[in-house]
Amino acid sequence: MEAWEKAKNGRVGKFRPVFYISLDGMEDESYNDGEAIIKESIKEGIIETFLKGMSLLKLLEREKEIISNELQDIVDEYQSKPENLIPILQRVQDKLGYLPLPAMEKIAQALHIPAVDVFGPATFYNQFRLNPPGEHQIKVCMGTACYMAGGSIAMESFERRLDIKEGETTLDRKYSLERVACVGCCAMAPVVVVDDKVERSVTPTRVDGIMLSFEVNGRKKEKGQGEEQLEEPERDRKEEPQKKEGEHNS
Repeated sequence: MEAWEKAKNGRVGKFRPVFYISLDGMEDESYNDGEAIIKESIKEGIIETFLKGMSLLKLLEREKEIISNELQDIVDEYQSKPENLIPILQRVQDKLGYLPLPAMEKIAQALHIPAVDVFGPATFYNQFRLNPPGEHQIKVCMGTACYMAGGSIAMESFERRLDIKEGETTLDRKYSLERVACVGCCAMAPVVVVDDKVERSVTPTRVDGIMLSFEVNGRKKEKGQGEEQLEEPERDRKEEPQKKEGEHNS
């Protein structure tokens, strides 16, 4: 596989080889093998690590268009100066909602700096996210009160139900799971913020209930859309003018 060959040929140091594993050569079927390639690379000693939490989700068409058509304009606004890297990353994240690997690679090329100089700040500062926000955002509080009351247990329960780790997004982009600091509801610990709703005293059983409510609401929404589509032809027939007696079709 092309991406695998890139990884093998890119072995030039302890950490730098990871930056040769690009999503550029992982379109269609091979794209879905990205995580397997990276794990195999680590196992074989080709790379030592991968950027923690880096998204391997396939880019949406809108995201590709922004990276291709708008990213260079953002860099140009800051005179293509490396010292303006942080505001450039902020602007790109405002556009995309997160910092995908192809966008950071293009920023590095536009600023004429090593990719590691872009990945470093992006992975260091909490203001930047490496995965797209999900349709439903689940934020588990890990402040002192919530942690002591079982916040880590709630986190593990969500990870099991969603089959993702903290900081990741499900493949369908429906859910994203985050760790947050104190949300100011210590008396309700452990607390989880689901979209804009604060859930109190979240236990593994409550996690199951939260996920079940999403599933039920999703089925209701799908059923409602299906019924609406079935009703449209019926409405059209009702609105069709009645033919006068004796009138014949042409």
